[in-house]
Amino acid sequence: MKKINNPIQIKVEKDKTYFWCSCGKSSNQPFCDGSHKNTKFTPVKLESTKKEELYFCGCKETKNPPFCDGSHLRINDGIKFNFNNNSPFKKSIETGKSYYWCSCGKSSNQPFCDGSHKKTKKTPFKLDCDKSSEVFFCGCKKSKNPPFCDGTHKSIKYKIEIQPDNKKIEISQDETILTASLRKEIPHLSACGGVGKCSTCRINIISGLENCSERTEYENKLAKRLDLPKTIRLACQTKVSGKVKYRRLL
Repeated sequence: MKKINNPIQIKVEKDKTYFWCSCGKSSNQPFCDGSHKNTKFTPVKLESTKKEELYFCGCKETKNPPFCDGSHLRINDGIKFNFNNNSPFKKSIETGKSYYWCSCGKSSNQPFCDGSHKKTKKTPFKLDCDKSSEVFFCGCKKSKNPPFCDGTHKSIKYKIEIQPDNKKIEISQDETILTASLRKEIPHLSACGGVGKCSTCRINIISGLENCSERTEYENKLAKRLDLPKTIRLACQTKVSGKVKYRRLL
């Protein structure tokens, strides 16, 4: 069966129950047909309260099952991009409810726990809400005031390795590769001044492509016009959230 990545638009009826396929094996997408029985997956139950059109996740990577959350846009040519800017999660919480914040970072229901910590040494943080409000939950999992964001994500840095210079430097989540290189006085051409229009800053990602941000609108246009392979990126448009090794091409 051909893999579906795009969301599936469905008209649901009022007061009907639907079971979304989470395993990806159903021949009746996006709904369950029982194919999960020999897997560890279970279908997600949706009880419709009104007649409306909904977009069900087709790629099975959504963090908000059964609905599409745009995760399919992060799947490109077989690469699942893991770029994460560690930003806080803004959530509305209700009086009298308890919330369990994911501390291990593995939950598919961020920022809340889904049980994934059971294979780790981490335990979820319980929050008993005594007043309805909007709060910012920590996304980087390094907050000194869990489960809330304390701004720690802004200081997180990653290692990148640059060839043929054979140098390793640190880069922050808000910097592009070009900005970080120039900050460390590593020569890097950029005829257009870093606005994604000339391609002189292009690099070849040797490893860690999944830790790179996806191509921006400007980069996509240029890549399409020049027929650039997926590993060739513009340093002025690319940010990272993990180890990356690349080679300057000019």
